[in-house]
Amino acid sequence: METPLIGLNVTNAEQGSDLEVILGTRHEVLTGLEDMFDASAWPRPLREHVEQDARQCLNAFEAEFSGSLYRLRLEAVSDDACRKFHQDGTFQRLIITYRGNGTVWRDVNIGADQQAIEMECVLLRGKRAGRDPQILHRSPVFMSGQIPRLIMVVDVIPDRQNP
Repeated sequence: METPLIGLNVTNAEQGSDLEVILGTRHEVLTGLEDMFDASAWPRPLREHVEQDARQCLNAFEAEFSGSLYRLRLEAVSDDACRKFHQDGTFQRLIITYRGNGTVWRDVNIGADQQAIEMECVLLRGKRAGRDPQILHRSPVFMSGQIPRLIMVVDVIPDRQNP
């Protein structure tokens, strides 16, 4: 399936840099995302899609973790730096791949690898959740010459003093 992001020219995408990192309450993150889009050339259908995803994700997180901080990161990924299966040092993390191969995960009880497709959400519990990992994940293999993956990552930060 081809997404609207296929033709998107994103500054610094080749370096795998973050396009935007927003830290704050649900409202602050959504406002920051709107401000970022207002100052960018993202196509309107894509902008609306990402904003809707962020709103739905943050609303669900806020219902569960009211009063938490959230970190939203839009990133162009041009490597497979997270190539080993791991559990992040976060509380909870949601990853959506808008362009490219999706996140790979493994249920430690089953052992079979699964891979998200474009536009599919992956919700992961991190180390700060205080439970043994049941689901580990990694980046998909990135081949030289591939178009950078574009992802949105949303982290829940229930401990306001240590984001």
